[in-house]
Amino acid sequence: EREGKTLVTMQHPGIPRCYQYFEVDTPDDRHYYMALEILPGRSLQALRDEGWRATEQQALEITIQVLDILTYLETRIPPTVHCDVSPYNVNLLQSPSGADPALRVSLVGF
Repeated sequence: EREGKTLVTMQHPGIPRCYQYFEVDTPDDRHYYMALEILPGRSLQALRDEGWRATEQQALEITIQVLDILTYLETRIPPTVHCDVSPYNVNLLQSPSGADPALRVSLVGF
């Protein structure tokens, strides 16, 4: 629930939008769900597992974008902490072999 309340207020191009969060009660438990924006892309880990290696320039651009997202999270009131920044939760939205050289990164796994 706390995740949903936090994500629904975030507005950053590197964070998938949360359109809605809700809970469903069952006789045994309570389940929380979020309707999130689908951003086409692949995790850095998946790309790495397939043999992709970032160039120095790509690595710099990815790092700058991740730091921009983390700065946004840190400057929120109250600050938001992402507890698992890893290649599994950093998605590359532009194919590294695509015609457009601009990389776009998103952070998931809140």
